[in-house]
Amino acid sequence: LLCKVFRWPELRHGAPLKRLRDCCQTDDAATTEFVCCNPHHLSRLCELESPPPPYSRYPMDFLKPMAGCPDSVPSSTETGGTNCLAPGGLSDSQVIQEPGDRSHWCVVAYWEEKMRVGRLYSVQEPSLDIFYDLPQGNGCCLGQLNSDNKSQLVQKVRSKIGYGIQLTKEVDGVWVYNRSSYPIFIKSATLDNPDSRMLLVHKVFPGFSIKAFDYEKAYSLQ
Repeated sequence: LLCKVFRWPELRHGAPLKRLRDCCQTDDAATTEFVCCNPHHLSRLCELESPPPPYSRYPMDFLKPMAGCPDSVPSSTETGGTNCLAPGGLSDSQVIQEPGDRSHWCVVAYWEEKMRVGRLYSVQEPSLDIFYDLPQGNGCCLGQLNSDNKSQLVQKVRSKIGYGIQLTKEVDGVWVYNRSSYPIFIKSATLDNPDSRMLLVHKVFPGFSIKAFDYEKAYSLQ
């Protein structure tokens, strides 16, 4: 009811909702007498479109590793508005993780058109916020990246990133929550039919979450 009143007036009764990582309610909250009812600690679940629009088909070659991809990536620091740039003059392959660092589970790259901006960003914490401007939060701040691309299209896209997205590593897979005010587009082999020869692009509306990477499905694709 609170979600319908404060966030989504069109929400259907009984529609599935997902509790976000930021929620104050723990996984074993069912054994307690307290239940979090903050509507901003919940998201709607993305229902995959079927059939997909024609523009959303990509060849499965997208899954192949890119040539020249470095074996080592720099580790991130989880501080508010973290700068995603590597030290001056160093390439990704020259920035090595310090001994004792926890192994990363995800590597993030930010692209503008055909040019990658900033360094590769390795993720060690269970969740990562990627945003352009965010009042509070830890993660990768795209607004701090230095980009020489001044095209109107790039500037327009940057202005719409806002609160961005949240990546979370969970028991069943990697989830993406759209925190921005605009739709985002995702392609992943585990979102599609295993027998498909094309990689589809899926639209995720603001306030929705999607399981972008399913561990069980990924294992079956090996």
